[in-house]
Order: sequence, then C-alpha cells, then structure tokens
Amino acid sequence: MVMNLFSLKRNMKNPRPRLLVALTFLLLVSRISAAHPSPHSLVFLYVSPERVAIELEIPLPELALVLGDSIQRHPETLTDRMKTELENYITHHINAYSVNHHPWKVTIEKMRMDKGMYADSTIPYWELVVALSAIPPEGESTRSFTLAYDAVMHQVMNHIAFVTINSDWETGTVHPASDNDAAVIPIAWNLSDHSIHPLHIHLQQGSWWIGFSSMVQLGMNHIKEGTDHLLFLITLLLPAPLLYYKKRWTGFGGVRYSLTRLLRIITAFTLGHSLTLLTGALGIFVVPEKPVEVLIAFSVLLSA
Repeated sequence: MVMNLFSLKRNMKNPRPRLLVALTFLLLVSRISAAHPSPHSLVFLYVSPERVAIELEIPLPELALVLGDSIQRHPETLTDRMKTELENYITHHINAYSVNHHPWKVTIEKMRMDKGMYADSTIPYWELVVALSAIPPEGESTRSFTLAYDAVMHQVMNHIAFVTINSDWETGTVHPASDNDAAVIPIAWNLSDHSIHPLHIHLQQGSWWIGFSSMVQLGMNHIKEGTDHLLFLITLLLPAPLLYYKKRWTGFGGVRYSLTRLLRIITAFTLGHSLTLLTGALGIFVVPEKPVEVLIAFSVLLSA
C-alpha cells in the first residue's frame, strides 16, 4: 500500500508523461475522424409520363450509424442477408406525392451492393444501391410532385442527400450519372426549424414528340462520338452492296440495292441505339458500362 501511494504521488508530481500520452491520443483521434469527409447519399430521378424511376446510393458507413455497425460485416452479401429489413427501412423513409392525401405507389424494384469512392482520395467504401419506381395515382402528373426523403438523415444530422434529375423524357433531357453539368439539389437538416423539408419538383412542360426526337438525336451523336460504334457500323456497311447467295457473298447488287441496304442498316442501328439509351434514361433497364464495352469490341471483331 505504501508503494502504491508513493507511486501515485510521484506520478502526480511529474504529470508530463500522462499529458503527452493524452495529447497524442487526442491528436490521433482527431486525425482519424478528419481523415475523410462523411460520404453523402445520391438520389437519381428518371422522369417519364407514367412514372418516376428512382435510384438511391447510400454509403454503408453512414447507414451503419443508423442500423448498427454489424451491417458492415461481409457487406457483399448484405442485400441477401437483410433483404426484408433493408426494404422496410427504405420504404419507411421515402415517399412521393402530388397532393398530401394521395401518396404515390413507391415500390422497390431491386437492391445491390456497389463501391463508392471518398471525394478526397481513391479509397473505396461499400454502398447500398436501391432501384425504386414511384407511380402517381390516375389523373396526376409527374411534371410536378414532392419527394419526401430522410434515410440516414433522420438520425445523422450532418448527412446530406444530393438529388439529380438524370433524365426527363418529355423535354428530352438526359444527364449521365457522371455529368457535372446536371443540377444538384440537396436534402438536409434545416437548422432554423430543426426539420428535414421535402423537395418540391416542378418540371417544365414537354411532349412525347420532343422526347422521341431528342432520343434519336442523342443516339446519332453518341454513335458519331464513339469510335467503337463507328467501327461496328462500318463493319456492317462494308458488305451491304454485295448479294448474298448460298452462305456466300457474290457480286455487286447495284446502286439501288446498295442504297436501300445502307439506309436500312443505318436506320436500324440508330433506332436500336436510341431505344437502348431511352431504356437507360428512363431507368427501365440499366446495363453496366464495362460489360457493354467488351461486347462491342467483341462484336466489331466478329463482324470484321
């Protein structure tokens, strides 16, 4: 007991080692906490006359602050392990409506895990990607509606969700997910009244024809600007003037035959490409870029 008291008195007389340890610890904690800014959520909207397709990208480190850190264990299987819990959570924190008493039908189409990137580095983090569809009641328009969304934010006050209208069919507006020119609208805590306000969206009037013609124009520009697309089109056009007989190319088919074949191939290629862009723009069917690029390269080789 005497030795313990003596040691205690000696340490109290010389507090420098303890102060150094404490300061070092605080410095390390502050550096770790400031290592990366908190990743934010992304909300992409794909507006069509009948519905609004929605894609959510929610960082798993932020979602773990609400649902518990255990969801970060084996994140690649999270959507299989906790499918029901995740669906219930998401549907309770997102809603759309034109009139307060007439909520839209919001349905989760699919969920998957992906990796995002911290803004200040190349260090990745896991994120939950959720595809939803919001369908208004009969007689209500998708041109003006309110989006109520507070996932993660309802408990994490410094979390922000950035909303982008990726495509609007009726005005022919299409912004890829990586487009920096697209308008970004934040949803966050309002510190003046301590609440999260819903986002009111009002879109200018358009038409079906504007949307269709814009998609065709976009498809033509996309073909013109893509070297792989032009190579594929050229390989299709090269044998167009030739006659095909018994599984072999024969002679020249004539000017009229050649022009007709060229026109059909170019038109079919442009319309097919435009329809593919349309399905992606409306959020109906989105294909990952890398597999498509590999398939295009393979198709060019096969056609050649």
